[in-house]
Amino acid sequence: MMKAARIHGYGAEPVMDDVPVPEAGPNQVLVRLKAASLNPLDVKLHSGVTAILNAPARHGFTWRSGSRCRGAVSSRSGSA
Repeated sequence: MMKAARIHGYGAEPVMDDVPVPEAGPNQVLVRLKAASLNPLDVKLHSGVTAILNAPARHGFTWRSGSRCRGAVSSRSGSA
């Protein structure tokens, strides 16, 4: 298991959830994060400003923010 900061609804406070560690898919890498940050898109998604785009709903509402990150490759598959 790993910790993930996730938001479960527009305007909701982020919570630290225990989630399964993902596996690298075909031709993908898995990165063990050392740091992550929020960017303007994360803030807009959280506030609901972009609700018209329905972005989080494509995968169920719960989403992980922090699309900018730093870390090291922990595993890879295929030719990745």
